Amino acid sequence: MEQKHERRVRRGPSVSEVAEAAGVGTATVDRVLNACGTVAPGTRLRVLEALDALRGPEPKRRRVVIVCESGDSFNRALAEAVGLVARRRRDLDLEVEVHSSFNLSLLAFSQRIERAAETADALIIVARANPHVVRASRATKRRGKPVVCLATDLPRACRHGYVGSDEESAGRAAAKLMGDLIHEPEGRVLFIACGGYQASAAREKGFAEVLAHGFPNLRVDHWVEVRNDPDLAYAEVLRYARERGAPQGIYSIAGGNSGVGRALAELGVAREVVFIGHELNAHSRALLASGEMNYLLARDQEQELMLGLTMIDAILSGRPHLDREERQIRIVCEHTRG
Repeated sequence: MEQKHERRVRRGPSVSEVAEAAGVGTATVDRVLNACGTVAPGTRLRVLEALDALRGPEPKRRRVVIVCESGDSFNRALAEAVGLVARRRRDLDLEVEVHSSFNLSLLAFSQRIERAAETADALIIVARANPHVVRASRATKRRGKPVVCLATDLPRACRHGYVGSDEESAGRAAAKLMGDLIHEPEGRVLFIACGGYQASAAREKGFAEVLAHGFPNLRVDHWVEVRNDPDLAYAEVLRYARERGAPQGIYSIAGGNSGVGRALAELGVAREVVFIGHELNAHSRALLASGEMNYLLARDQEQELMLGLTMIDAILSGRPHLDREERQIRIVCEHTRG
């Protein structure tokens, strides 16, 4: 499944700049641009000529394609973030197009990267560190086109920069929160994963380290792969509970929180099992509000995207830039606003 979204970010001349060039007041320019009030024909013509002169010829659009391979909820949030950034960063003269995929083979996804690189000026990639993806990203970089990884990283050899969150710290925070909430002498934790992403591996590493050293009464009893699919998450939680009984805790580093919540509700243990996850969206907000999810580790997707596009703009313009920017994760609970 593929979704495509386009947004344009471009700055035009200001009202005061047009007024100065035309030799009129800003109120006159405003009346001409908004077709309101009375303006003499000659004055109106001067304003429009000044506007055309300041605009100049239409610049070549620098086209950035975001190629994203993730779950449906992440893809929707990314498309929304592109729209917000387009409205707020009008100083960036970029045309942004999003190609998002869910459950596409990694070979087919790598071919999508190669096709996008043929016409784009730069790529932003959200993908698992798979050999097919790495090869396609490296080939794009060798062609001299900027490649920035967003949310999850790829090897440095195949990208110019990375923008994301401190995922290892997020995993550590999740373990501390879970350990503080589970007081049984022996507690079983069900770990719900989506393998292949460097961000997921970092979360898992941080979680395991804090659990092992800080909470020896807890152990990850089972690890399941759900591929960011809520229906698969639902089925795996039910299967685990029926085979081993409900766990004391669930840590989901994948998409599909709604499926976990549905399974816990069906089992009648929604408020008994400590449930911590990622991805702030309508489904997870509802789970937090009802108390079925205890905590959520949220990234600022809009801010990360803005930093990624700023990095692309700097690379295309030949300005210095960092090759790695990490934001802190925000801890959200039912009492947190936003």
